Amino acid sequence: MTSITVVGAGVFGAATARELALRGLDVTLVEQYTPGDVRSGSGGDTRLSRAAHGNVEWYTHLSQRARTLWLELQEETGTQIWEPVGVAWFAHTDDGSRRRAA
Repeated sequence: MTSITVVGAGVFGAATARELALRGLDVTLVEQYTPGDVRSGSGGDTRLSRAAHGNVEWYTHLSQRARTLWLELQEETGTQIWEPVGVAWFAHTDDGSRRRAA
């Protein structure tokens, strides 16, 4: 396979398309809305990067890798895309999935 189409240009689709292109694939990225559309699930000024999700260790590793790639892209383009801020998130569910750290 040398060409691929990624459907959805949100954070995950765009990141996937970029990674595949960097690996030498011919990538077409398609999106139904224009950039910055309010219907976009990845748009807006405030988004967070979660480092843990229940007790699944792979999520933490993927989150850390994603942050590294975002910082590399920021350095490569000279455009600030990562704003380091803090957040305290207190949540509780009966199964405890939001209380366990990976």
